[in-house]
Amino acid sequence: MGAFDFIKSELNDSITPLLEGQTKQPFINEIDMNNTCMSIVERYLNEGLIDEFAETGLDNRMRIATSFYNEVSEAMGIDAGLNFVPMPYLMEGGYIPSTNSIELNINSLERPNCQSLFNTILHESRHAFQHKAVDNPDSVSVDNNIIDIWRQNFDNYIPPWLDYEAYREQPVEEDAFDYADNFFLENNNDRILAEVKTDKEACLDENSQEVIIRINEQLDNPIV
Repeated sequence: MGAFDFIKSELNDSITPLLEGQTKQPFINEIDMNNTCMSIVERYLNEGLIDEFAETGLDNRMRIATSFYNEVSEAMGIDAGLNFVPMPYLMEGGYIPSTNSIELNINSLERPNCQSLFNTILHESRHAFQHKAVDNPDSVSVDNNIIDIWRQNFDNYIPPWLDYEAYREQPVEEDAFDYADNFFLENNNDRILAEVKTDKEACLDENSQEVIIRINEQLDNPIV
């Protein structure tokens, strides 16, 4: 073996474990994941952190919400970033596949009741989990047929501002809504639908296509 081959071999021996550590996905069993997420929600309720959210300032509310997401994301085996950003008032949040990030409406921190916000965190985290399943099916216990349905749905995703009923009936949305509502039963579908209708009425003098483009540009085609 020449000197160059020896150095190349040494580099490969050093780099390969690092690459394997970066690409290896922890296996997530859905039953264990669900039980852990339920324990997280129960602890936040029992320790009064949800009440603390209502009684504190915006900075601490962001800290509590971020802490909640960090625990949920670890349970789900996802690594999506979390950001609070300005959004149209009718939007609670969205998962951005292109950047693997969850964007939440910063205005949600102004509402003292955080159950809707935590529901949204669970909902968007579920979307990140769905993408994890599609990208790495061997890393989750989800049935392959379901993963195929999610994959096809993501390829033909319908945002709520185009057709709200069709948006809600999509497999990935039915799954995400059901998942989050299992933990927080405060369902805001009626309020969201009313806000979508109100937003459309408020934009009668604008070109509806321009409104859709503006939202898409702001959030880079989110899965909401």
